[in-house]
Parts: sequence; structure tokens; C-alpha cells
Amino acid sequence: MTSPGSTTEGTAAGNVADMDKARESRQVSVFSELSKEDQARIINGVFSELKNSFPGQFLKYVREIPGWEDHERKRLFNDDDFRRLTARQIKSGLTTACKGEFLPSVGRLIQCCQPDLSELGLPDTEQAWQEACNHSHEVIQHRWSHEAVYLAGRRVGWHAIRSAGGDIQVQRLRKLFAAAYQHLVDDTVRGADLRGEAIAALQDMRRQSEEEKAIRYGQFLVQQEMDKQGIPQRMSGAEALKRMKAGL
Repeated sequence: MTSPGSTTEGTAAGNVADMDKARESRQVSVFSELSKEDQARIINGVFSELKNSFPGQFLKYVREIPGWEDHERKRLFNDDDFRRLTARQIKSGLTTACKGEFLPSVGRLIQCCQPDLSELGLPDTEQAWQEACNHSHEVIQHRWSHEAVYLAGRRVGWHAIRSAGGDIQVQRLRKLFAAAYQHLVDDTVRGADLRGEAIAALQDMRRQSEEEKAIRYGQFLVQQEMDKQGIPQRMSGAEALKRMKAGL
């Protein structure tokens, strides 16, 4: 039985064909969502391409370090950042990594595959978290740098972010925010448009805000009328309403 990280041989043309066997409709799926067959195909394609691009260095590592290739395959296969990449991103990053003079490490390869978030208008996680913290009290009024920042804050909870106290609670919320933001970043990189969800959420928040204002204003008017009639605040709502009607 062949594991996802097992070694295979193939020509350069076969390597490209292996990478291209993942159907077009799956190019936007992240690695972890692909079938085991497609995952194995991609891993095999990556290492075959590395071997073809750096034959001398590749074979040197294989000869001098027992089990090196299988170990590196498993590292790549199990890396969380790699598993969040799409097939397109992996192919593009592999092309970039193979332009260098030296055989890239797994870390370097994954780095080459990472999208440039700034080109998509996305701040990094720390910047996004700071923005969420700094503007959690003006969610509707603030002009968010990206919909993903607002939606991540919304999923964690604006009240929780505003009222967080103590390092432990803040760090817990930061981790929750980072996880939510990463999912939204992944969706954005894969082509998802978050604007519709963000607009609907903000409109709902505005509506709730207006309803809360109306309720508070109604309560204020009732309290004024109770004060004018000398109705004590400790009286029950039903008794107060009865007294107020009697005074009309």
C-alpha cells in the first residue's frame, strides 16, 4: 500500500501531468480537503519536480541522510500551513522555489507558496487583532481595513473583546480571533467575496442598534411619566402601568 509520502519515479513531463491531474474545479480547494489520491499526486509531483530541478543536490541528500526524502515528504504533508494551500498556490510556489540556486527546504517551499496578503488588502494577524481591539467600541462607524477583520471580530464577539480583562482572557480571545481570521483569509485567497456577509452583518447591527435606542427612549419616557405621577421605582411593572392609566 502506498502512503501519501511514498517515493515515485517519473519524467519531467509526467511530473507536470501529475500536478495537472487535479481537476480545475479542485484548484481552489485547499490541500487538506482533497482526496488522498490527489494529495499523494501533489506530494509526488512536488518532490519529483525538486529532483528534476536540483538533481545533484537532491541525490546528495538522499545518499548522505538515510530516510531523508521520506522524512521531508511527511513534514510537508503534515505541515498546517501547507495543508491550507490550494493546488494553484502549491504549483506557483514550487515554480518560484525552483528558480533559486539551491534545493529549497520544506520551510522555504511553503514560504514561496504563501500568498501576498498585502496585495489582497489583508493585514497580517497581529495588525488585524489590534484593529479589532482598537475599534471594538465603534464597530459600525469604523472603516475596516478589510471585511475579514470585521467578520473575525464579530465571530469572536465585540462585547467579549471590549470587556476582556487580564492577560489570560485577552490571550484566549486573541487565539480565537487568529483562528477565525485565518479561515476568512483562506476564503479570501480562494476567491470568496466577504463583502456580502459583512454588509448584511453591519446592516443587522445598525437595525439592532436603532431598536435598542428606541427601547431605551421608551423606557426613559415611561420613567419620566412615573416621576411626574409620583410612582415609586420599586413598584412592579403591572402596578405602575395600572397607576399610570388611572392618572390619564
